[in-house]
Amino acid sequence: METTKSIRTLVVDDEPLAREGIKILLKDFECIEVIGECSNGEDALAAIQEQDIDLVFLDIQMPSMTGMEVVAELHKDTPLPYIVFVTAYDEYAVKAFEVHAVDYLLKPIDREMVNRGIKRVIELITEQQSQFEIETLQNLIESIIHKKDPSHKKIPIKADGKILFLDTAEIPLIEANGDYINVYHRDKSYLVHDRLKRMEKELEPFGFLRIHRSFLINTTCVKSIENDAFGEFMFSFENCSKKARSSRGYSKSVHQFLEKY
Repeated sequence: METTKSIRTLVVDDEPLAREGIKILLKDFECIEVIGECSNGEDALAAIQEQDIDLVFLDIQMPSMTGMEVVAELHKDTPLPYIVFVTAYDEYAVKAFEVHAVDYLLKPIDREMVNRGIKRVIELITEQQSQFEIETLQNLIESIIHKKDPSHKKIPIKADGKILFLDTAEIPLIEANGDYINVYHRDKSYLVHDRLKRMEKELEPFGFLRIHRSFLINTTCVKSIENDAFGEFMFSFENCSKKARSSRGYSKSVHQFLEKY
């Protein structure tokens, strides 16, 4: 595997050990020049837009901004670097990315996986093939995240050492928990390193409503609403024993929701 071009590479992962592991494996390739690393999606987006980068090892699930959101945020007229996704996706998503991205690495990453990815990049460069069109990849991302039913979507969360795709229609509520959030899904709760404010912005189009600084609820999953002695409301949900109480600070949005009924 030889190329006269130095492949300027960015490593993106929110886990320091994961970034270090990829960099160690990349040292075996003289053609690879690691020009930087990022621990979050925002920094990765800025680096891709501002620097001349040929290749990105991009973790898919990160707090605040996922790897998929990084790609989706890039302008369609921005040259897209070759993307090697670092992921724990299910077989369907992996096969889709295999077609539209250079490669994917399933954690835990080993030398053979990295060797395969670098080989494919070098083949593309030496054959002078054009980079994958960003619009194609962005459309792919949308097709994976969004279902045919526009009323709900699937969101990826990192929990229990893997990435899970949760249907928003089956998430009754999300609760703030310090620097984390508790995502309630069916009869389980997942602790995720993310912010409730970001989830509110992402999920608002799918029927989610902020009723308290600590609670974001799915209005389509509400089973009953009780008015308490203090003029606030207690929400109960289908298939979930957890309840959520509204607060005065969000009374306006709660009342606007109730007026629909």
